[in-house]
Amino acid sequence: MVCPSCGAQIDGQSKFCAVCGAHLPEAPEAAQPNVIAPPPVVPAAPAWAQPAPPPPPQYGAPQYGAPQYGAPPQYGAPQYGAPPQYGAPPQYAPAIRVGARAGTPIAGLLALAGGVVAIGSAWLPWATATGATLMTPMDQTDMSDLACGYYLVIGGAIAAACGLLLLMRIATNPSLPMLLSLGAIVGGGVAVAVEFVAYGRLNDSISLYGSNSGVSLGYGLYIGAAAGVAAAVGGLMALAGRR
Repeated sequence: MVCPSCGAQIDGQSKFCAVCGAHLPEAPEAAQPNVIAPPPVVPAAPAWAQPAPPPPPQYGAPQYGAPQYGAPPQYGAPQYGAPPQYGAPPQYAPAIRVGARAGTPIAGLLALAGGVVAIGSAWLPWATATGATLMTPMDQTDMSDLACGYYLVIGGAIAAACGLLLLMRIATNPSLPMLLSLGAIVGGGVAVAVEFVAYGRLNDSISLYGSNSGVSLGYGLYIGAAAGVAAAVGGLMALAGRR
């Protein structure tokens, strides 16, 4: 610094000149750089003074501060009033199948034909002698013996009646076709049993008298037995056709 009074060079920051003692002017302060002052720290408000957070939104009935214009819509099951009643649904009762599964026509035909032939065989010869008829089933009237013409006629009649009903398919009751099938089997079985017993009796008699007696088995035995078998087979076919 230079003293304004005497012009002496003065070092330092003295307020008076060391040579002449004059009062020295104060040196101007160095310009301070512009520094941005930090914002004042505002102390946090206490917890009791902080505002409460807004409640979470309700999706059933949203709360947005807007006025409520009525109840919110129900999307789960809209109620538009009771559904109209159009009356009870129609009842489709199962139709009655006439003669349903009563057996094939062949089954009924076999039972009918077998029964008729078994009845007719009651007048055919059971035993012959030198070509002449010696005995027919209708000659045997003792019902205490199975080898009787009456039993042959009864068995054939049962098989024929059942075969006729099966063939006509008039059985509307579901259990009746099974009964008719069993009837044809029983009728045919009776005819076969009669012929089998008669065959055994006659065969024993012929063996006893010997072949020289001229007595032989008649063809009525074989025809009656075949007819009984046919009737029984027809009943079995009708019974199997129901399953």
